[in-house]
Amino acid sequence: MKHETIKFNTKKQLSASLKKLLEEKPLSKITISELANECGLNRKTFYYHFNDVRQLLEWTFKQEAVDIFTEYGRMSNFTESVAFTVEYLNKNKAFLTNVYNSIGGFVLTEFFRGNFIEVIEMSIALHEKEPGVVISDNFRGFLSSFYSQALTGQMLELLNTKTVVREADITDYTIDSLDEFRKL
Repeated sequence: MKHETIKFNTKKQLSASLKKLLEEKPLSKITISELANECGLNRKTFYYHFNDVRQLLEWTFKQEAVDIFTEYGRMSNFTESVAFTVEYLNKNKAFLTNVYNSIGGFVLTEFFRGNFIEVIEMSIALHEKEPGVVISDNFRGFLSSFYSQALTGQMLELLNTKTVVREADITDYTIDSLDEFRKL
């Protein structure tokens, strides 16, 4: 196995351990020794890859974004993309809630907004292929920003609810709002 592959797999192990521990407790209570022990590594191995737990958290979110973008690329429409994101949120709710409570919403806001902008731009491109639909660059930029921020806000709000949110509700509400917007 190549050295780069081994390094990547070790980082993934540490990341998985961090996610598991963040389901149980806040970031400030997680030690490097605990992380290393959780995945059967030693502290030196951790420090070879990361300076501290926050750097590992940042790497984890970047990797999650790569995985999500890869999955989005396999999807053919906006509804599938939003449903996938809500499913991701429900599946990772404890982890994401502890991150939000530990370091605030900025990291999660950027994480979700960055993902949603791609989804919204993809959806707009699909609508532009319909006969008679022409969207100016300025309006396309406005729509991308507006809806990505709105969906990000919804996702962060869902973290604060105790119930599991159905993907269909969010996608239906979002599609309905887009349809109503088109009527204006």
